[in-house]
Amino acid sequence: MCTRPSVSAKRENAIWFVPARHPDIKYGSSCSPSLKMAATRYRRFLKLCEEWPRDESKRGRDLGTFLRQKVASAFREGENTQISDPEKCDKMYESLVHINSNVSKEKFPRAKDTSFTGVTVEECRMLLETGNMQQMDEEKKGLWKTLMQRFSSKPEDAPVEKLEK
Repeated sequence: MCTRPSVSAKRENAIWFVPARHPDIKYGSSCSPSLKMAATRYRRFLKLCEEWPRDESKRGRDLGTFLRQKVASAFREGENTQISDPEKCDKMYESLVHINSNVSKEKFPRAKDTSFTGVTVEECRMLLETGNMQQMDEEKKGLWKTLMQRFSSKPEDAPVEKLEK
């Protein structure tokens, strides 16, 4: 942080504790403008992450969760993260805000909420749920792989017989 945290007393007779100044922290208004801008960018991305919806039906494939992970990895040091390309960072932020606020959806409305297949939005959501995707993957295996899996495992109940000559 750029400023020393203020200490407020709850009572008039409170004992004031002023922490020792850390040599690596810059106090007062001596923070560099780039550090202040990095802190502003970090706060903007955090606010965007809070606003971005999560879809619990898409565990491991949700865009909101992916975005949160990317922001956490990009800003490892929080507000003190040095940004190598601020213009690229700002463009990325504006693009994500554009997507989150549905600007294109409102600017170019669709005549129908179905695709060329005739599947509605709700039916599409249901098909794309993680559980349904796993079930479809199982069905895609094919007959040969299914048979190989069934017959390749040895039953545990069967006794092991030794061949004698």
